[in-house]
This record gives sequence, C-alpha cells and structure tokens, in this order.
Amino acid sequence: MTREQTQREQTYQLPITVIIEIMQGLREAVVLRAQISRLPGMGKQEAMAHIVVDEQGLQLCVISEPHTGEKLFEDKEALRILQQCGTLTWTLQPPEKASSFTGSLDEQMSYKAGSAGPIPRRLASLTPLQMQALPSAQRQVFALVNNRNALDYIAHLLRRSPHEVYAVLLELKHKHLIDL
Repeated sequence: MTREQTQREQTYQLPITVIIEIMQGLREAVVLRAQISRLPGMGKQEAMAHIVVDEQGLQLCVISEPHTGEKLFEDKEALRILQQCGTLTWTLQPPEKASSFTGSLDEQMSYKAGSAGPIPRRLASLTPLQMQALPSAQRQVFALVNNRNALDYIAHLLRRSPHEVYAVLLELKHKHLIDL
C-alpha cells in the first residue's frame, strides 16, 4: 500500500455491530471492507467482507473470495458470519471506490471540497473497547477525525450543527484524544 493510499483510507478495528452503529449516523452511505484471514467453520479460507451503511443501518453485506471476487455469502448469512469473526480491521473506502457500491457521491465530494472550519487531528488510537466506552456522540465524531475532515464537513455528515460538533470536539480534546 502506498503512502497516498494510507493517507486516504481510515481503518477501524471493531466488531461489525459497533462499526454499523458508528457509521449509521452519517448523512451519506459509506462503504467499508475488511479482510478475513479465516472464515469461521470453513478452515483456513480467506475472504473479503464489503458492507454499505447509511442512516438506516446496514444496506449491503457481502463476503467474497478475495482473488476472484466471487460471492460466498450475502445479506443475513454474511452478517451472521461477520458477527462470529469478532473484531476485524475495517477500511473506510475512498469516495472513488465507494461510488461503485453507493451510486453518485457528487454531493459529498462537492460539500467536502468547500468545507471550512478547523481540521481536528487525532492524538491517540483507540482499541475497540475504548471506542465502545465513549458516549455515542463522541464515538461518531472521533470516527470522522482523520486529520483531513474539517469541522463543517463532520457536522454535515452527522447532520448536526457545527456548534454541536465543536462542543464534542472540545470534549475529545479535553480527553487528549484530538487536537484542534
């Protein structure tokens, strides 16, 4: 993976139920993927999980063969398997990759380009247990802090006012998790 790819992709080490809870508060649909080193009950078979989450929750859940892309499981069966996998490393897909799953993301891209306000910077990485321990608002805002998203863009994604998001950012700063 190149440095540019690393800078564009955010990763989260969380169980699927927690990642869905965090991401469903966003305004636009997001696509996440996770590599599965071993499917439960299937020996050493590797796989790739793809999920799409929007404000209504999980919209797409597919487990595929990593080399051919052939679907192995989908929908409820895929979700059940992913729940058995426990904590996985989820990668938030950049908008250009996400568009193949979610359709047009022009509104998201145009809003992001015009975003303003301070750009919070992460100071700490959190374990899944630490993420789960944060209050819901702090968990959602912290998940969107990636050293590039401006305050206004985070507020737009969460459908909150910049003032509300700024208050949460201050709480996270007080906990020494971010800097403004």
